[in-house]
Amino acid sequence: MATRLSAALYTLPLICSAMLAAGIAAWALYHRTRGSYSFAAMMGAISWWLCAYALELTSAQLSDALIWGKLQYLSIVAIPPLWLLFAVRYSGYERRLSPLARFGLAVFPALTLLLLGTNELHSLIWASTFLSSNGAVQMLSVTHGPWFWVHTITSYAMILAGCILLVRTAWQSVALYRAQAILLMCGALIPIAGNLVYVLRLGPLQNLDLTPFLFTVTGLCLAWGIYRKQLLAIVPVARNQVVERMGDGVLVLDQRDYVADINPAARALLGDQAQVGQPFAGLDGAGVRLPAPSGQGWPLVGAVHEVTVELEVRERILSVRITALRDRRDQPAGRLIVMHDITERKRYERELHEQREVQRRLAEQAEAGSRAKSAFIANMSHELRTPLSAIIGYSDLVAGELVGAGHADLADDIGQVSTAGWHLLSLVDQVLSLTQIESGQLRLNVEPVSVAALLARALADAQPMAAQGQNGLVREWDDDLGVIETDPARLKEILHHLLSNACKFTHGGQVVLAARREPAGPPAGGQAADHDERLILQVRDTGIGIAPEQIGQIFDQFTQADSSSSRRYGGMGLGLSLARGMCELIGGAISVESSPGQGATFTVQLPVRLSCDVDLALGGEG
Repeated sequence: MATRLSAALYTLPLICSAMLAAGIAAWALYHRTRGSYSFAAMMGAISWWLCAYALELTSAQLSDALIWGKLQYLSIVAIPPLWLLFAVRYSGYERRLSPLARFGLAVFPALTLLLLGTNELHSLIWASTFLSSNGAVQMLSVTHGPWFWVHTITSYAMILAGCILLVRTAWQSVALYRAQAILLMCGALIPIAGNLVYVLRLGPLQNLDLTPFLFTVTGLCLAWGIYRKQLLAIVPVARNQVVERMGDGVLVLDQRDYVADINPAARALLGDQAQVGQPFAGLDGAGVRLPAPSGQGWPLVGAVHEVTVELEVRERILSVRITALRDRRDQPAGRLIVMHDITERKRYERELHEQREVQRRLAEQAEAGSRAKSAFIANMSHELRTPLSAIIGYSDLVAGELVGAGHADLADDIGQVSTAGWHLLSLVDQVLSLTQIESGQLRLNVEPVSVAALLARALADAQPMAAQGQNGLVREWDDDLGVIETDPARLKEILHHLLSNACKFTHGGQVVLAARREPAGPPAGGQAADHDERLILQVRDTGIGIAPEQIGQIFDQFTQADSSSSRRYGGMGLGLSLARGMCELIGGAISVESSPGQGATFTVQLPVRLSCDVDLALGGEG
């Protein structure tokens, strides 16, 4: 009973530590961060070592103890290289681990295991083995051979190298990563201390290997790191890796302007101009040298310079930022130079500037052409109006004389000349008005207007056009529409174009002119000064209608909904375009709703008061 109790005092901590190590290994595999696989393998090896050592302590025969002692070496030879691999990957230095070094990390443990398996032939690992008693517990006692010391020194070197990497990472990192590195080093160095006590036969328990027992402390440190410091959940990204993979060139100069460090991007930019350990002459491909320190101190932190550098057969433009480096005593320690290749950006900026210049010249040419077109059309309209007026006048005079002479049939023919002249004069006026709108030369004359009276006059003027198509004109408005402030001539012209368009595309139907006042916000695209009310005008017809795909271009200049309409109904497609232009001039908006064969409804929204400032803003001095 006492023997079993004494053995349990040794083995129970080992089994608990093995379970803790296995749990930490599973945690590392779950997170899968950088270095987690090698860390999980190392913790698994520790768990196996603890279990095998516990079984060794419970062995009553030397042969059984030897078996478990040899099985422990599966972990003993694997832990140091796994620790070094973890430290390398955790610190971000895996690219510096050469293939030869990786081969050595794998071959050396395999060679040790091979020598252990054949130890009876050469005694290089254990020179002698026997069981010794420590109270009620039998312990395996060995005399170490020469290869054991080679293996031990090599293992210590691997663990020390891993600790150095962690120290370097902790020194360059934030507080969280420093705490992680400290916990990892404590977890590694505490068992090493116990192993030294065992190997050097120090202390009263010379045959008891304290290393597995101290792995309990390692497990507690790592568990604390996992719980409080996010160990393995967040790992640092090594700054040297960041610098190495930066797209910008990084160059570090010491106080003598010797190159202390350079990353691959800077090496690609500068070529042979910058070599580590050599003086840096400057970026003098274009005769530009970096600012040197002066009596006032080093250059301002963050100073930016643009330099042009000849690199082999290429010319590159670099944006260079110079930052003064200082030591802990705030004394000058060197300069950090960050170079960003802006050649492509400068090329794009140059091309964009050239395109803008071309666009500006084209805009000036277009504006000049528009002014020339407007002037030409205005002059041409004036030149056409004079002979047309003469043709119309003389036609009416001749028609009157023919009627007086009893030749009414000839008078009707002469009347066709007069009608054609009036139609042509109307087209000339439309073109002239459209040109004036485009050039901003059309003036507005804002005054109070009686809406009902103006609508009545517009309906009366449209009566002859309605009669030609055998259409009926219908009014839908109340006489209390009141007064609005607008340009009556422009409003009357809008109604004329809408009623003319409705009468032209309707035959034997109805054309309705409706009006109402309603409260509303500002009309779309309007310039209303009073947003409380607006005037709604509608012209509805029962004509041929407009297809949905044609509504979007119905207000375009020289465009009709159907290309055959100009042949069948005549016109140049200017009426609706003029109506929209006039409507926008007096602060309103126009829209249309229609379906093929169902007629069309044109809606005009106007402010009830139009500011006189619109005259100057839109009319100009034409």
